[in-house]
Amino acid sequence: MEEVESEQLRSTGTFTGPRGHILHYNRVLPPATVARCGLVVFLHGLGEYSSRYTNLFDELARHGWVVYAHDYVGHGLSEGDRMYFDRFDDVVADAESFIGFAKSDSQSTKPCVLLGNSLGGLVANFVVLRQTQLVDAVILVAPGLDVPRTWLLHVQSAVASVLSAVFPKWRIVPGGDRNNLTSDRAILDAIDSDPLLNKLPMSCRVGAELLGAFTTFSQRKHLIQLPVLVILGNARMNLRCCSEEKMVSTASIHSYVQDIASQDKELQEFDGMGHLMLLESTRHQVFQSVGQWLHHRYHN
Repeated sequence: MEEVESEQLRSTGTFTGPRGHILHYNRVLPPATVARCGLVVFLHGLGEYSSRYTNLFDELARHGWVVYAHDYVGHGLSEGDRMYFDRFDDVVADAESFIGFAKSDSQSTKPCVLLGNSLGGLVANFVVLRQTQLVDAVILVAPGLDVPRTWLLHVQSAVASVLSAVFPKWRIVPGGDRNNLTSDRAILDAIDSDPLLNKLPMSCRVGAELLGAFTTFSQRKHLIQLPVLVILGNARMNLRCCSEEKMVSTASIHSYVQDIASQDKELQEFDGMGHLMLLESTRHQVFQSVGQWLHHRYHN
């Protein structure tokens, strides 16, 4: 993106989700001297929160995009049990409600683009499948459309529905290896010291809901017709892993790009970047690609 010498306006607030939860959000408006291009609604990953990505929001706003991003229920500064939801559909419904809120609050009549990071990529796609009219385009960064199927995950999958029903909040589902998130030691240190980031194992209910969502989406992804940009890193995180993303399934991402019905779809892969590519020191390469893709389609 070309640098713009102006100040954007950042603020926070709360809105009430469809099930009554008070959900926190960030809003970043373009400088008064910059014409508005449209609305970007950002969807974060599992166990994290929207304020981690204010550098991205500021960059988009400097170039005319109004940016809204909320913390999911049980995440960040929003209400709810930490990193817990009864149904994945509830997270999607909250996102749909928030998009409507963002459009109304910003009084935007211009294009609405969903930008989903990690699990947010799955949420974004479900929004499109359920309410296509809400969205004009989708950008996915390291999207969590599925996860690598380890032997342990196969065992857990076999008993997931039973454990979810009997012990929904039992936290026995391990998350991914934190060393597969990024090779940037400063980011890993920041994760350790950030009280808003969930570091506990996943609950049985959330694990089962995500496995179900992965399966459902794999059966319906061919219905996606909107313009889509997918961004993926392929850094080697440690000596034991090959040169590819390990937190999400890269096979599912490549098949997604191939299988969706969209005629305007693009996959960009970045050498040397990990799952947290929006936070790494070279993140501006990703910001630039996002900006160019948006500029090509929605420049005033």
